[in-house]
Amino acid sequence: MTPHRSRQHPEVAVREAVAADLVEAAQIYQSAAMTLHEVLRLRNPWSSEDARAIDLREAIGALSDLSATPSGKVIVAETGNELTGVAAVRIRGRHAHIAFLFVLPAWQGKGVGGQLLARLREIIDAAGASVVTLVASRDPRAWQRYLRFGLHPGPPVMSMRARKPRFPDLVPGDGLESVPIERDRADVLEAVDRLDREIAGVSRLPEIARWLEHGAEGTLLRDRVTDRPVGFFIVSVHADHGRIGPVVSRTVTRFPDVLSRALQMAGRHERDVVWRVDLPSANHVAIGPLLDAGFSPHNLMPWFANGEIGRWDRYIFRDEDTL
Repeated sequence: MTPHRSRQHPEVAVREAVAADLVEAAQIYQSAAMTLHEVLRLRNPWSSEDARAIDLREAIGALSDLSATPSGKVIVAETGNELTGVAAVRIRGRHAHIAFLFVLPAWQGKGVGGQLLARLREIIDAAGASVVTLVASRDPRAWQRYLRFGLHPGPPVMSMRARKPRFPDLVPGDGLESVPIERDRADVLEAVDRLDREIAGVSRLPEIARWLEHGAEGTLLRDRVTDRPVGFFIVSVHADHGRIGPVVSRTVTRFPDVLSRALQMAGRHERDVVWRVDLPSANHVAIGPLLDAGFSPHNLMPWFANGEIGRWDRYIFRDEDTL
């Protein structure tokens, strides 16, 4: 791919990232994020060396996942032999979600972020996506850039955490039948895909298969009377954290039952980890069950978009970068 060069800053080239770039790209993210927290005097989530190592490992994993899947694209800004910025987008059909956009502190204010956004726009336009979303930092300078990009602020994304959750017991009277989501069950995957298209607004079967390959567990829930799919969920447990999501329900009224089943599955894991849930603010029915299970708000993240995608009132994200 021919590097995309700026007329104002010809020394900076934007190109597609390769595997050897990803660690340095993740370090750019962490350096920029830590500096922003210091400038804005926000709570520092990297107060210990262990916390920084975990965060960096997760960023490397997220960038690796984005670069390894057909729906993802990672680009970097390069000056000489130094990477100065990183951006990434995940495109599913008409939906493009910008997952990373960070510039080294020493290079901020010099047009690098604008060049990365310009290249992202080219990628998004070439893919034919029309709805663009992102979860933003709290940097007003970045907000101005997103507004110029054509995005508008919307209800924020809430991140919740639980160190020692109180997972619910199975309620036998919910009328739901559990069917494991497995990579060799084409009928189950097809039902999951239909729910995803209906509620999330996109198809992401390759990503779901990848999550399952990496150890995630999933369940499709059917109505025992009608045999109609009601929803599905995926639970993942890593060395230092567990994640509940996505959680998808066909109706708002059934969402608490689907979430309860997801919490029950999480409760079967005995590993002592911090559990995470990221949900759109439109999903009001998830908050009560999560509070009852011992989850508490961890962060409220600004959301920008140029249109609507998905039915977020009955949905929990995989995470803030994946949706």
